[in-house]
Amino acid sequence: MMSTTELDTVKTEQKSKSQLWRRPHYDVFENDDAFDVRVNLPGVERDAVDISINGDDLSIIATCSTKDMSNWRPLRQELPQGDFRLNLRLNVSIKEDKV
Repeated sequence: MMSTTELDTVKTEQKSKSQLWRRPHYDVFENDDAFDVRVNLPGVERDAVDISINGDDLSIIATCSTKDMSNWRPLRQELPQGDFRLNLRLNVSIKEDKV
């Protein structure tokens, strides 16, 4: 049985000055033997998501596919641009084969 876990968000540096990372909105739930992590990644295809495990750290990097809008003139742009990065420290060992 797992005890209630303290969840840490691990701060990351920007990849480079030209690469803008956004932290996605997410929910984390737990029960006695598992975590359920739900991440909102608008504009991201399933195959553009990279999930990696390092000890008790869960990292998610997602690349947005951009539609070629070069022939269009923007009238209003409110949607944020950039790829997503989320690093969570779950404070328990993660079984990679169960992700």
